[in-house]
Amino acid sequence: MKKKLFVGLVLGLFFIAMTEMVNANVLTFDDISFPGDTGQIPDSYVGLTWSSAWRVNDQIGFSAGQGFMFGAVSGSQTVFNGWGADVTIVSNDEFIFKGAYLTSAYNKDLNIQIIGKNNGVTLYDTSIIAPVPQTELAAFSAKWFQFDYSGIDELQFSSFGGTAGTDVFGNLNPSNTHFVMDNFIYVPVPEPATVLLLGAGLAGLVCARIKRKEK
Repeated sequence: MKKKLFVGLVLGLFFIAMTEMVNANVLTFDDISFPGDTGQIPDSYVGLTWSSAWRVNDQIGFSAGQGFMFGAVSGSQTVFNGWGADVTIVSNDEFIFKGAYLTSAYNKDLNIQIIGKNNGVTLYDTSIIAPVPQTELAAFSAKWFQFDYSGIDELQFSSFGGTAGTDVFGNLNPSNTHFVMDNFIYVPVPEPATVLLLGAGLAGLVCARIKRKEK
């Protein structure tokens, strides 16, 4: 009975350790510091490679009244696709993309295509319609989108379509395909060697304990 309890305890600790290794990372982008209201995301931000991703502070400058301002969920900074270009996020290791809050900066009924790849091969391909701010009274207009893309090492966001909307003050927006993103959540996937090493260590602990009891 005690042997079973001990084995169960060790296995429980193994799964707890595994859970700790794959904790989700929430990127709010509020830790990025730039002078002024906008700037490009550093290529090595949180160990990922970012392309065409820019940060904007919703409290400063050109973002007032548009999706840039109302797309912030936590803090005041968000990411947008500079010049309306495709945003790519690349990792040296596999990860799980859980989801993010997305908002249209200008266009109504803006389409965003989110592609997940592994070693250049497309594994996931989803298109969504991003919300756009409608009223000045809106606390924020961002909408959570759940993706759960697992086993990927690259993400691509492409925005297109929609028609020119108005900002929350009733002014006509330019017809641009910029989108705003906040609270990007991803989970690093442990390397197989790390998992095997941890499992082997715990298995050895179990065997040593059992042999000690049998003597």
